[in-house]
Amino acid sequence: TGYSIRVPMPGHGSGGDVGSKADTAIVEAAVRLGNLIAEHDIVFLLTDTRESRWLPSLLALHHNRLVINSALGFDTYLVMRHGVRRPNSDGETTQS
Repeated sequence: TGYSIRVPMPGHGSGGDVGSKADTAIVEAAVRLGNLIAEHDIVFLLTDTRESRWLPSLLALHHNRLVINSALGFDTYLVMRHGVRRPNSDGETTQS
């Protein structure tokens, strides 16, 4: 199942007043996105801008989830893997 969630660029917000319906919708979408990431083992992102990847990637790191990202361009594409942190033999976490 796929989900379409609006993620604003950092610093751009909703364009409305603080506490407006648009701001409430952004917060609800962020909570929904966080819950979806927490409930799943792997996150697949199909996005068209860097700005739309920042929040899902950050939340996946917070929840220690693997991200597979397909970045789409006009005539190109790029597939990236964002790793999860795993404890090493010393008990410290390392990026894989």
